[in-house]
Amino acid sequence: MKTIDAIRRSWLALAVLALPWAVAERVRADDPRPPETLAFLGMTRPRPADPAERERLGFPPPRSAAVVLAAIDALERQALDPSAGAELAEAERARYFERANLHDRELSRRRIDLVSELEEAGYAGNRLEALLRDKVADVRKIWSRYDRPVSAYAELRHELVRRYPDSRAARQARFDAKLEAIEFILLAGMRVHPDDYPGIAAVESAYPDHEEAGLLLIEALSKSGDAELKGRWFDWIAANLPAKSLGARYVARERGFGKPIRLQGETLDGAKFDSDDWKGCVVLVDFWGLWCQPCREAMPVVADVLARHEVEGLRVVGILCDDRLDAARAWLDERKFSWPQLVDRAITADARERHRIAVQYAVGGFPTLWVIDRKGVLREPGDVEKLGEQVRRFLAEPAGAQSGR
Repeated sequence: MKTIDAIRRSWLALAVLALPWAVAERVRADDPRPPETLAFLGMTRPRPADPAERERLGFPPPRSAAVVLAAIDALERQALDPSAGAELAEAERARYFERANLHDRELSRRRIDLVSELEEAGYAGNRLEALLRDKVADVRKIWSRYDRPVSAYAELRHELVRRYPDSRAARQARFDAKLEAIEFILLAGMRVHPDDYPGIAAVESAYPDHEEAGLLLIEALSKSGDAELKGRWFDWIAANLPAKSLGARYVARERGFGKPIRLQGETLDGAKFDSDDWKGCVVLVDFWGLWCQPCREAMPVVADVLARHEVEGLRVVGILCDDRLDAARAWLDERKFSWPQLVDRAITADARERHRIAVQYAVGGFPTLWVIDRKGVLREPGDVEKLGEQVRRFLAEPAGAQSGR
């Protein structure tokens, strides 16, 4: 039975993995849109670093390394700031974000081609490693779009691993390949087989200092209903990955539900905040950023729930994961969202989501909502769709009620 299950899983996985390639081949052959539109969407074959393959695909010979490096630097200066559209009117803002997203995709596509050209030009300078990591990150962006020739971009990743097997970029490429294989299995409605977890852990072990170390196992376990399996691999993460890794922080957070939590920090207005001052109240914690459209869309729901239940003891605190504090203050004031916002003034524009509290608890999705009960115990994640019902349930508990998840 186990062999039959394994064969079935193998064929299903092959079918899922082949689907984007088949769609991509059809897009390249039959898509009616103009070539410039397809190029803008990334639906063209990327430039390889291999000279023979590059020549076969019709790309021109590489320019000098100095010229290509200058082109890469010029590309960096063309990036748009997604949060710059946050202050626009609703319809205008939606168009701005769509334009910024398309522009970012185009920059990724062009940077991939330029780094491949630089490789073929023989560049081996001190910027190569960082540029290779940028290339892997850009390939990851392209891969996540199901309307592109993903097989061609995946081949770029395999090519990079062959050319630079011991580089950090190659380790990242292997990590990404494993992650995407897991995601495709889950997308098909399947679960990762228990026998596959040691292989996943081996990839994690080879890259323990990676900032996302543990993500592979967490993603694989996300659809598992097997509590024993999940507990065993959570134990492995806690024992084998650094305490600062995403995996270790995620496990600590998940195991922190049902336990007391204390949030402290500085608010947007410069005041000191301590969640212990709200003991006896139900506290809703909202991790958000001005750059995050779903976060902004969820805020009126939070405001409505607070207006309905503040008199019963509901409190809200925001964890503002953003560097544009003045813009955030103006946006909040305009909408009269007046609850405290904890800020991290060390956040930079290229890492807006890395608020120290978000990092501490491995918060990676935005918005993220938590519910803390009257005893100061972190009880469960909040659900925007059922927030009112959820809050009423905790408000109905007396302060001395037994806390648990």
